[in-house]
Amino acid sequence: MSSCEKETEIITSQLDQTTIIPQEISNSCEDYELPYVIDGRLVFKDSTSYWKHQDWIFRNQGNPEVIQDFNKSIGLISMMQVYEEGLLSLENCNEVSNEFIKSHKNVFYETNIAESVIQDLQAPNILAYCANEFGVYQVGNSIFRISHNYLYTIIDGDTEKIPMIVNAKGNEISLENIKTTEIKKGQLKDQYSYRTSYFDSNRRIVSRLRYDIIGNSYYYRAITNSQKKTLGIWLGKTLDGVWVSWGEGYYISNGTTYDISSATHGGTSKQTIDVAFAVSLLPISSGELETTHYGKYGSTTKSISYSNAFTGTH
Repeated sequence: MSSCEKETEIITSQLDQTTIIPQEISNSCEDYELPYVIDGRLVFKDSTSYWKHQDWIFRNQGNPEVIQDFNKSIGLISMMQVYEEGLLSLENCNEVSNEFIKSHKNVFYETNIAESVIQDLQAPNILAYCANEFGVYQVGNSIFRISHNYLYTIIDGDTEKIPMIVNAKGNEISLENIKTTEIKKGQLKDQYSYRTSYFDSNRRIVSRLRYDIIGNSYYYRAITNSQKKTLGIWLGKTLDGVWVSWGEGYYISNGTTYDISSATHGGTSKQTIDVAFAVSLLPISSGELETTHYGKYGSTTKSISYSNAFTGTH
């Protein structure tokens, strides 16, 4: 077995034709009908329960084990779970990919920029906890597959069409009951800010700010990666941890001001931290939020700061 091969069994899909009903979500005061799993995909009763669950995920980003425990309790193998396992599989690999990454093509998206190769999530991190390993989830009678560039929707709930959207690569599907919507990035190269800070000539951290527009929903994210230069290419490697933190801030959407609470995300075992600092159902007209991305290597800490994460201002 080469260093780039996964040492454990590849996660397999849940296709047992069963329905798993969840227990009560811990640490939640929301009164909504919880999602359940059918044939390996998460199913929400309606859009109200879907958005309330996304809000619960947003508020628990700092405690990801709470979200993962809930998913595990209902038998969901989420995109996020597969993504994190894939990052671990690359730790002893001196290549940009491996068999695990290639076998989960609906989870990983390879971003190439400035001699750097980053294995990114195909979906915003909040949605990655809802989507299964194929990017599929269901709200009411609509079945979705989220990808890096498109959202595919089976509008009449026809489950026989799921393989079609799972295998879709672009906007080639032309059926009345399948809608293909392009995901707008709102920025060049999948981020509106990309900055680096070096420990030495072979180790560094990368900060990125990005947002995805899915329908009328905006997902603003702050990402910190640690990297090591190998054979002339910067690859994701765990050093001694990465974090992103911010103080109190706000954003304005549809004339209403929403507060952002201070937070810190990351840890000593992290190679990548990808978190949302704002999620809005309507366009965000303006906002203010100071963020700091930082990483550690040995006794050294490097940081990258933004005076406003909404604009990428240094």
